[in-house]
Amino acid sequence: MSSPIKIYWANALFGQADRNFNAECAATLRKAGYELFLPQESVAETDIAATSDIIFEADSAAIYAADMIVACIDQETIDCGVACEIGIGHTLGMPIIGLYT
Repeated sequence: MSSPIKIYWANALFGQADRNFNAECAATLRKAGYELFLPQESVAETDIAATSDIIFEADSAAIYAADMIVACIDQETIDCGVACEIGIGHTLGMPIIGLYT
């Protein structure tokens, strides 16, 4: 049996609507058998004392461990964190799927 595909989920985290959308999509993908890193669930994101450096290192490590990125690109101007995550994934040569709803 092969291991599940590891997805890094990239989307804005600033509003409750984004967080709810992220959680719904994560649940759907996990139910379908994918392994998924959702930044809003990361200790770096949930620890109030986490610095931007800690968040960047944790999220970058998750991208390096992923097989692909799914990036939500619904915002009028792409979220700067999502743009950075796409850039890291592109540098690594990994597949990136843009999700526009």
